[in-house]
Amino acid sequence: MSKADDKELDSLHGALAQALAKHIREGEPVLDKDNDPILLNGKELRKISPATLSVARQFLKDNHIESGVGNKDTSALQQAMDDMKNMPFTGEVPAEFKQ
Repeated sequence: MSKADDKELDSLHGALAQALAKHIREGEPVLDKDNDPILLNGKELRKISPATLSVARQFLKDNHIESGVGNKDTSALQQAMDDMKNMPFTGEVPAEFKQ
């Protein structure tokens, strides 16, 4: 089996950064017991798993990124993490999920 060359590895690195950024930016819909999306203030409630955030954190750490400034591959990931501040989450657990 041959090893990947630098161009292939660079491409994979960029693709991973973009996929993480997209997942963080868009999240996953929060579904009710009937598998229907939950709406909050007319917008679909979305979530990002702690595991995804941990992968993103480790990716940044492994690439020695502290601020993301000037790195084209990780700037989209940094922007997505900043965009999380605008997500419609109040910090309260929706009634459907309270036990």
